[in-house]
Amino acid sequence: MGDTLQGQVVAQTKDRVVRGASGSPARRPGPARVGCRARRAPSTPPEGIEGQALEGRVYQHLRAWIDYSAADLTLGYWRTKSGAEVDSVVYGKGGFWAIEVKNGRRIAQSDLRHLQAFGEDYPQSKRLLLYRGRERSMREGVLCLPVDEFLAEVQPGEDLPS
Repeated sequence: MGDTLQGQVVAQTKDRVVRGASGSPARRPGPARVGCRARRAPSTPPEGIEGQALEGRVYQHLRAWIDYSAADLTLGYWRTKSGAEVDSVVYGKGGFWAIEVKNGRRIAQSDLRHLQAFGEDYPQSKRLLLYRGRERSMREGVLCLPVDEFLAEVQPGEDLPS
């Protein structure tokens, strides 16, 4: 279990109290392969493990993008007491993005729900849903992108795809 020490505890977005935000930190794995081993419980189905690993991969790219860009940005997450959560929130002088990662190949209306709730509280944010599909589309104010396309477009010193 020593590999799990490579992970990071991610702070919650603290610009203001939002919908009774929960105060517990999220734990993001180090390398994605570690996320598979470290977070696996006997009852976790394989697709759940793959989803956690994909979320960790996106987190790593965002962390590296911020570090190499030398931008005044913070990487966090957003969670309410009612259970609404956005996987990654990037905010600061350089921009404001909310990013949800889904392991599915299709987008369901329910996949957009938490990003829509975030948008109600932060209408100035750019909201992205990353998924394993192939189509780029805009749905109810949320840009839906294939995760591989997003990761390929993330370049230090440039804005996130939007």
